[in-house]
Amino acid sequence: MIQQTGMTPDQYAAMEPEGVSRIMQIIAAALIMSVIFFGGVVALLWEQNQPAPAAPARIVDQPMILLAIVLTFLMLAARFTLPAIVTNYMVAGVIKMYQTGALSGTKEFFGRLMAIAQMRMILEYAMVEGICTLNLVATMMTHSFLPVGITIAMILMMVLMFPTRDKLLNWLEAQRNKMADV
Repeated sequence: MIQQTGMTPDQYAAMEPEGVSRIMQIIAAALIMSVIFFGGVVALLWEQNQPAPAAPARIVDQPMILLAIVLTFLMLAARFTLPAIVTNYMVAGVIKMYQTGALSGTKEFFGRLMAIAQMRMILEYAMVEGICTLNLVATMMTHSFLPVGITIAMILMMVLMFPTRDKLLNWLEAQRNKMADV
């Protein structure tokens, strides 16, 4: 079981969905803006770079773009699996702590769940931000618009993933239901 450290039971118990969702929104917005700002830097440098080499007629002849596409698919697969695996493991640990009486009560239980939700959101956003960064570097190296399109799609994904209080409450309810099933 993974035990979360750094916070006291009272600090977990004091966590409220409104505050946690606001923190999650600030983190998500910062990660989205970092991609947009880096995209702006890439756009500014586009014209200042040496002229782009004559692009091969086929994408398969451009190794950097192929690498970006392959790694994009791998990171997307990881984005949809890894955070869920880690989260499920951590939630199971918190449920076990609650059932054995190791927690001070329901407020601490939900506080720990909110901390897990925040960690999951950061993992998901970081993976998508990595995809964006890789594709923007591919854009700088190849002067191709395909990685730009991938980056725009990933930014849209980040916007659709944007955390809200209702999403957090729904996730907490789903975790509470898991506890009832155990």
